[in-house]
Amino acid sequence: MPKVYCAGPLFNSKEREEIEEIAAEFEKRDIEAYVPHRDGLELAKISKYLVQLKKEGINTDYILEKAIFALDIYQIRISDAVVVNINGRVPDEGAMIEAGVAWSSGIPVIFYKDDVRTMIDGMDNPMLLGACEFNIVNDKRRLVTEVNKRLDEQKKKFNNVVVSVSEVGKRIAFLLNRGKYSFEMVKELIEIFQEAEYGAAKAL
Repeated sequence: MPKVYCAGPLFNSKEREEIEEIAAEFEKRDIEAYVPHRDGLELAKISKYLVQLKKEGINTDYILEKAIFALDIYQIRISDAVVVNINGRVPDEGAMIEAGVAWSSGIPVIFYKDDVRTMIDGMDNPMLLGACEFNIVNDKRRLVTEVNKRLDEQKKKFNNVVVSVSEVGKRIAFLLNRGKYSFEMVKELIEIFQEAEYGAAKAL
């Protein structure tokens, strides 16, 4: 059974409710969903012990932050896919780290967004879009289908996605180092992506 890590802002009841709704889409189909604030370290259950240790001079805040970070990284690494809620004018910083960890580990990343606000005149940052293969899901009901599709695609990939994208980046850097922008240079840029064998190229 696949496991999905659900990431996103969790700073108020509305944000927590939304991430739980995303998790529910998977759980009602018997797909395991990990929600950090629900399934991770429960502060309420350990707070009384932390208070006591703090009195003894132990920097419990620092230790708790490191523990949360380590646990979340572990849960990402053992998940089959990461679904990220990027609603808001700008996406949650922590969720972006989680997406980056997943992408660089070869774990499919799926972005969910039904919010029209963006930082760049109606466009999302290309560095974000690249992590989800330039495809954002705008309906929670489509998330399970998209995850299953990406997992099927992942099985067919034998190359390291990070290395593939980096190699394309190397070719683009070579083009830029050759001189000024020109029609010929842009044509070569397009040709690079037509030849490249990773998701971003296909999206173009």
